[in-house]
Amino acid sequence: MDSRPELSCSRRNGPRACKSGTLKRSESGSRLLGDMTVSKNVETGQVTLMHLFLAIVFFMPVAAVTSELERAGSGMLRYLIAVPLALVLGALIVSLDWTIGKAVWLRSQRSSERAQNAVAIGLLAAELLWIIVGTVSGFKLAAFVAKHFAR
Repeated sequence: MDSRPELSCSRRNGPRACKSGTLKRSESGSRLLGDMTVSKNVETGQVTLMHLFLAIVFFMPVAAVTSELERAGSGMLRYLIAVPLALVLGALIVSLDWTIGKAVWLRSQRSSERAQNAVAIGLLAAELLWIIVGTVSGFKLAAFVAKHFAR
């Protein structure tokens, strides 16, 4: 038997309502940081760090275009042309990123845990690269629109 103190908490009553008692773990959970449970099932619709990075990648071209056009003192026509193009550009980058990342990750599942950790770190670095690519492409798109369309 486990000799550690057990915990029973009610989410409704908040953290101060926790007292010694029983902590029940789900069958799909694992131990991490003592008595906290972490679900091993990643197919439950959880928002992961990768999803947050993909959202940043999606909106970086839009943020770059709007900030650059605002700095240039552009009129409404340039915004009407550039913002939808930036949304399409962001969607293309996210689609490409997701496809490549998923293929690399699924391929790494046959490898050892250490190799999977290395692949995960590489995918994180690739996400940061995609953020930079989205930002630079947004600024380039704004420069193109400013050059070729009237105020």
